[in-house]
Amino acid sequence: GGDSGLEAQYTCPICLEVYHRPVAIGSCGHTFCGECLQPCLQVPSPLCPLCRLPFDPKKVDKATHVEKQLSSYKAPCRGCNKKVTLAKMRVHISSCLKVQEQMANCPKFVPVVPTSQPIPSGGRAWGPGQGPSWWAGQHVNILFCSWH
Repeated sequence: GGDSGLEAQYTCPICLEVYHRPVAIGSCGHTFCGECLQPCLQVPSPLCPLCRLPFDPKKVDKATHVEKQLSSYKAPCRGCNKKVTLAKMRVHISSCLKVQEQMANCPKFVPVVPTSQPIPSGGRAWGPGQGPSWWAGQHVNILFCSWH
C-alpha cells in the first residue's frame, strides 16, 4: 500500500532503516542518518555515498524538514501492523515481538568464502531494513566512503 512507500521515502540508503537524526548534504541534497554519514566525514575528500559527488563536510546540516515529516507521518509496523509515527518506528521495531519472531526465522549467514569481516550479530542474514543498522552501516560506509 501507500504506507510502505511512505516508509521507503524516509529510509536511509546506508542502514536501510527509517532516518534517525537525519542530515542532508548541501551540494546534492541527499539525506542520511547523522550516524551513518559520520564515517564519510572522516576522510579528507568526502564523496556522497549515493551519487559519489564530492561535498564540503561543513555544508552538512540537520534535515529539520525531514525530522518534522517523520513526526507527522504514520506507517504500519512490518511485524504487528500497528500504526506508528516514522520518528518512533526504530524504537517500536526494536521492541516488537512480531518483528523479533520474524528475525528469529531468518536463515543463518554463511559466507561464500572465508572473510575477515565480522559476521552479523547472531549469525543471521538480515533482509533490507531488518538488520542491526550499525552492522550494515559500518560495512556500507567502508565501501562507499573508501573508494576514490
